[in-house]
Amino acid sequence: MTQSDFSAWALRVEAARALREFVHAGAPAAAATILSRRMSAHWRAELAADLEG
Repeated sequence: MTQSDFSAWALRVEAARALREFVHAGAPAAAATILSRRMSAHWRAELAADLEG
């Protein structure tokens, strides 16, 4: 496993945690947490690129 592979999986783990929190905590509480954990201002484009590849 390369560092790049590890980094990609680490980001996916954080995304999964954020989604679980959204489901369990409800939208207002989870939205605040998700927005504070956002690592990049370009997260939408990065997510789209990740989903394409």
